[in-house]
Amino acid sequence: MPANSDTTLQDQLEFIETQLADYRRQYHDARHCCYAYMLGNEGETSRINDDGEPSGTAGRPILGQIRSAQITNVLVIVIRYFGGILLGTSGLIVAYKEATRNAISNAQIIERTVMQRITRTVSYLDIEQLQRKIKQTGSIVINTEYTDTGATFTLDVPQLQVKLFE
Repeated sequence: MPANSDTTLQDQLEFIETQLADYRRQYHDARHCCYAYMLGNEGETSRINDDGEPSGTAGRPILGQIRSAQITNVLVIVIRYFGGILLGTSGLIVAYKEATRNAISNAQIIERTVMQRITRTVSYLDIEQLQRKIKQTGSIVINTEYTDTGATFTLDVPQLQVKLFE
C-alpha cells in the first residue's frame, strides 16, 4: 500500500476503495471478497468486512493476523469461492486466518522508519556534537541556516530518537 510522508489518510482510503473495486471486478464470480486493513504508524485506523459471511468469521480473523504480524499501512483481501463444502463458523475463521497468514508470510514487507521533523538551534561550539548525534541516529539534515551566534538545523529524525535531541 503506498504510504510515505506525503500520503494522507484520505489518499490511502481512496487507494483501498480502488483496489477493492478492481478485485471485485476481477473475481466477479467469487462468492465473497472479504478484507481488513490497518493504516497509520500505530495502526490507528482499521476496518473489517465479512462481505456476507457470518459476522466475525472473515474480517476479524484477517485483521487478527495483520495485528499478529505487527504490520500497518496494509490491506489484505481474501477472495473465496464456494467449493460445495459447508465449513461452519469455526471452519471459516480458520480458513480466513490461514489464508491471511500465508499471504503475509509470502508478501514482501517493506519497513520504513517513521521520521519526525524538528528544528534545533545550537552555538558554533555545539555544532560538532549535534552533527555526531545526526550521524548516530541516521537523521537527515533538511536545511541549515548560519547566524552570527550559531546555526539552526532542520532535521528529519527517526521518531524513536527525537528525545536524544532535546
